[in-house]
Amino acid sequence: MTRSHKKNTLRKNLTLEDNIRYAIVLKNKFGTWRKASEYSGYKIEDLKIWSQLRGAPKEVQDIVERGAVDERHAQNCYTIDKPDDNEFIERVKFMIGKSGKERDQIILIIKEKHGIKIDAMKEKFEVAILPLTIKIDFTEEWAEGMRKAGKDMDIRENELAKRWIQDDLRREKYI
Repeated sequence: MTRSHKKNTLRKNLTLEDNIRYAIVLKNKFGTWRKASEYSGYKIEDLKIWSQLRGAPKEVQDIVERGAVDERHAQNCYTIDKPDDNEFIERVKFMIGKSGKERDQIILIIKEKHGIKIDAMKEKFEVAILPLTIKIDFTEEWAEGMRKAGKDMDIRENELAKRWIQDDLRREKYI
């Protein structure tokens, strides 16, 4: 295990605030992001994002800390056109629950329409939830596995299949 990798393993549970402080200390100590990255084992982009989130409103930092919006998207909400704190907070809050692709679209619109307020974008991203009917044909082997798992878990096969599909859709961030 390399020195950098070992340090990263030990730092896995650091808070966003810890990462922000750490990035700033590294930059001050080594003078360049490249040297700070080489020493710490973190990507240059991550170190820069953490240092840029230093001045973010506490509400934004809390949203990122919870993992409701990733650091890169939160930081982009600000650095594109440097809105006031209220607009920055609203942009990040608006991204909660959106897929990575939707967040990228939001950032792109902000870039294209420099200074646009998030309220002007909301209707574009509102979606109606439509019922979905899926027909799935399982192989005999798969169906037998579902029957066995259903018995083991005391769940009907169709309920188990429904849960499996929902988990997959959540994992892919469709729901």
